[in-house]
Amino acid sequence: MRSFVAPAALLFLGPLAAPHGGVYTPPAPTTPPVVPGGGPGGASPPPGPKAQSAGAGFPRTVPAAVAQTPSAWWTWWERNRFDYLVPIRARQDLPTTGGDDPLAQRSAHRLAGALAARRAEVVRERVAPHLERHLRHPDYNLRASALLSAAKLEGAARVPALRTGLRDAHEVVRDGALLGLGASASEEGAGILASIAADEREGKAALGEGGSIPARTRGMALLGLGICRARGGPDLATAAARKVLERKKETGRQELGVGACIALGLAGGKEGVPDLLRVAVDRDEPTPVRCRALAALGAIGDASARPAVTQLLGDRDRMVRGAAALALGDLVRAPDAEAAEKLIAYVGKEEDTTASAFALISLGKAAGETATEDLARRVVRGRETLRPFASIGLGLALRGGRESIERERLRDSFRNDRAPERRGAHAIALGLAEQRAEAATVAKVYREAASLSQRVELAEALALLGGGEGREALLEKLGRDRSNVGRSHAAFALGFYCDPQDVHPLGEALRRNSTSTLMGPYSLSLGFHGSGAAVEELLRVLEEGRIEPIPAAAAIDALAVALQEDPIPTLHRVARGSNYEADLPFVLEALEFLL
Repeated sequence: MRSFVAPAALLFLGPLAAPHGGVYTPPAPTTPPVVPGGGPGGASPPPGPKAQSAGAGFPRTVPAAVAQTPSAWWTWWERNRFDYLVPIRARQDLPTTGGDDPLAQRSAHRLAGALAARRAEVVRERVAPHLERHLRHPDYNLRASALLSAAKLEGAARVPALRTGLRDAHEVVRDGALLGLGASASEEGAGILASIAADEREGKAALGEGGSIPARTRGMALLGLGICRARGGPDLATAAARKVLERKKETGRQELGVGACIALGLAGGKEGVPDLLRVAVDRDEPTPVRCRALAALGAIGDASARPAVTQLLGDRDRMVRGAAALALGDLVRAPDAEAAEKLIAYVGKEEDTTASAFALISLGKAAGETATEDLARRVVRGRETLRPFASIGLGLALRGGRESIERERLRDSFRNDRAPERRGAHAIALGLAEQRAEAATVAKVYREAASLSQRVELAEALALLGGGEGREALLEKLGRDRSNVGRSHAAFALGFYCDPQDVHPLGEALRRNSTSTLMGPYSLSLGFHGSGAAVEELLRVLEEGRIEPIPAAAAIDALAVALQEDPIPTLHRVARGSNYEADLPFVLEALEFLL
């Protein structure tokens, strides 16, 4: 997504990777920007080419991270939130059939068919005309949004428009076309991407390239192939990615290797596991490629990768160690006492704070008595910088479990630990642990919180916890929070409740907002809500006549979310489970799209 949706997009845009090629070295921290709507901003990187190019005019901001020193744990949460934060409508669209009741199954199929038919009718009659008009709009934000939304909603029928987008004057639109070919989940789209990824004549013709296709473009095409498979399209990703990984000495190894690893992770097949293992353990490979290979191994979840991943906890590269710690969490099958003991021993000797923090998250996924006892101790008496991660790990370990002394400690930590850098983490942990009885307590703290960053964090905790008390508190802040950033995040969280009575106040908040960089969270609140009334509110934005490009583009993106059967962005699978410190710029730029 571009600048206007970054506030509620998939990730915290942390430190960027090194320039393309060469030896990878992490950059120095950047100075936090000022977020429109009140308060100091989070430590986003300086505006990149997209924010500076003609047609944007707005710096990339991340209102979710609004402290002068953004919390490291929030960075992880923004990359992984959609593993746990799901709109209620995604759980209620269809009845639970349970067992082998044929009548219930037939009813579910009929309802599914009716919902799909209704979505298709709305797309065809109400949305498609707006998309068609905006495909030719002079503002690149609108062109890119219309192109990607058309691909998601209309599939193969929009491949001709996507072909045109490949030759657009603006890089953002060209990127959107590459990702859109994947989102179309079509044979034709996959074929175009495969030829671009392989630097073949057909791919060059599609791009209008005379010479070799740039490595960045080929990496983005590989990512598009992975998206195609993840969305149910043909699997051309596995063969293309494996072929790329075989050619270790090829120019542009960083971009090509990263794109290939992401593609294999999205494709999800076990055929790519040997290739990913070979890359992960090879110290001559660029750090970003090794880290993405580990993330892909975690995403695939094949247990055969576990010994090699465990061994890489001792690698000399701190970023590889951190990626291995995250991957191990995705490879365990809780409860896993053996993994828990290895992770506890690892944290005891690891000097890098980020790698240790990732290990505590994975310790929570290992769960079991050993893990919960260690995490509960660290929440109260652990290293200051790691206590928020210990809390989140404890929340993960307690998911679906019965009442215990560790649950009591987590509740006590939220109530008694007033440190602003930790209290939000404790609240998110309560939500992860499904301690719904604590919603009223969290709502009370949310109403009284003076810190904007804490209100943002608590809003998402309430979205996790659900319940009437949380919804009422969010509605209150939607109308009364003194900061527009606070109001926008109250809207974002409220959208996950999917309550029919919330559509009108969310629509009113969207129309009242005058800060273009906040159009994303306001619009997405209606997109995640996903009801017919929410769709009407978003269509109203587009049908009002004269409208600025940013609000129109945000409304188009949100409509695509509302009208898809699965509201969780496909690119979440790229953001989650990865060591974001090692990501290359083109990956971060891809993650700005709401796909």
